[in-house]
Amino acid sequence: MNLESKRASHRRWRARNLASVRAYGRKHYRENRERLLSYYHQPGIKEHRRKLYRENPEKYRAHSRKKLAKVRREVHEAYGSACQCCGEKTPEFLSMDYINGRKSVGHSNKMTGIKLYFWLRKNGFPKKDFRLLCYNCNCSRGFLGYCPHEKHANTQTH
Repeated sequence: MNLESKRASHRRWRARNLASVRAYGRKHYRENRERLLSYYHQPGIKEHRRKLYRENPEKYRAHSRKKLAKVRREVHEAYGSACQCCGEKTPEFLSMDYINGRKSVGHSNKMTGIKLYFWLRKNGFPKKDFRLLCYNCNCSRGFLGYCPHEKHANTQTH
């Protein structure tokens, strides 16, 4: 069994046993909290990480872009991968919308972009307070209070 097939097998096992893996991680952290935190607060660790970044910034940027794209893809898939108003499917145009506003969920105005995507994933992709909209629909709802697609659809049916 080569290294890549071992990794793939481990990823599949981890996906099947995610709840127990997370429970083990929480237990391990509780039992080793002081040791784990002391590692990151050792003198020189921050400087060492900064030095590694300065030596090869593109490597770290590429990793970050890949991680952010993965989280964004997961969120889009969880919410249907299309605008819930007009059906737009181009991922670059899609954004998350607070159905009843940020305050209904208890978020500040700083909970935007990728922070929101990570929060959604961490909290199990709640459906009742969020929806996926294209940027046009999202902005028009914010500025006008309605989406022109809905207004247009209502005038055609009457």
